[in-house]
Amino acid sequence: MAIPPGSPAALLSSIAWETTSATDAHGNQVPLTDDNVKNYVGFAYFKPDGTFTMFNLDDTPKMRGDWSVPADGKTRTVVAKDDAGQRSSAASPRSSP
Repeated sequence: MAIPPGSPAALLSSIAWETTSATDAHGNQVPLTDDNVKNYVGFAYFKPDGTFTMFNLDDTPKMRGDWSVPADGKTRTVVAKDDAGQRSSAASPRSSP
């Protein structure tokens, strides 16, 4: 996967991402440890080779798999994979261009 410099994919893979806040449907702040959001927060590392790894806030592994971002940067697709490299049952479908 060749990532063009300055592209949305280059930005995504250039730094480690950390969830810093969460809000509910009404815009109210929700603690990151709340049962309703804790599965969606943590640290994410998107590597230039098109793979990613995510960790919970306590640094325990959350998921890994493949990622992609189109040139327009409007969407990000992540496909979770199990230890054998197969799509996980929790994986979301790939998006179409």
